[in-house]
Amino acid sequence: MTTSPLEDHELEACRKGWEALGAEDPRFAVLSDPCKRGGGWDPQVFDETGRRQIEDAARLLACHGVTFKSGAALDFGCGVARLTAPLATTFERVVGLDISRPMLEGARARLAGVENAALVQSSSTSIPFRDRVFDAVLAHLVLIHVPPATVPRYLAEFRRVLNRGGICTFTVATQVPHGQGTQRIPIRAGDELSPRILLSATPRDQVLAWLAALSVKIEMHLPDDTPQADGVQFETWVFRRI
Repeated sequence: MTTSPLEDHELEACRKGWEALGAEDPRFAVLSDPCKRGGGWDPQVFDETGRRQIEDAARLLACHGVTFKSGAALDFGCGVARLTAPLATTFERVVGLDISRPMLEGARARLAGVENAALVQSSSTSIPFRDRVFDAVLAHLVLIHVPPATVPRYLAEFRRVLNRGGICTFTVATQVPHGQGTQRIPIRAGDELSPRILLSATPRDQVLAWLAALSVKIEMHLPDDTPQADGVQFETWVFRRI
């Protein structure tokens, strides 16, 4: 799966931004509570948010009748393993993949002693695994931070690496501050020379068109019609490879 020179440039800029964030303030970068900027997250409290989120997600899937096998899972954009670690208690094998080496260093420390978890670094739109190896793929608040043209490529890759019957859950933003479109936010507020991260909105109709082209079954769609305090509005989707 090839990318254009512009996409390559944007992915490289994306990598630099997340590597800078991973080195400076990784937990805040993953869970951006304004009160926690500058190393304000207590590690145990931070990890507990991940455990609760995975438990809540499992209950939500069960309430909607969405079943899945507990074989292998991919945490795409794993950061410092906030969700990877609790996933390892549900699945027989978990792989965390991230674009940022400093983030993965934090993930490695978090997963010390967790024998059924592995970590992989990649900045490619091609996920470095063969076809049909995972029973679940999780991409939580990741696709909002990649170049918009690469989102359908990643969705196709999620489908490719899923076993038949496997599920993928992912989050997109339908609204970002000041409306739709793409913004490039400096990681240090007020520092115009600092590395930047992307924040992109994707219209719901576009997501539906992409999923239709992949011939997957949409198991769940949870729109959040109330924007967050920062103006971002999210939607969560779950599809199954059939």
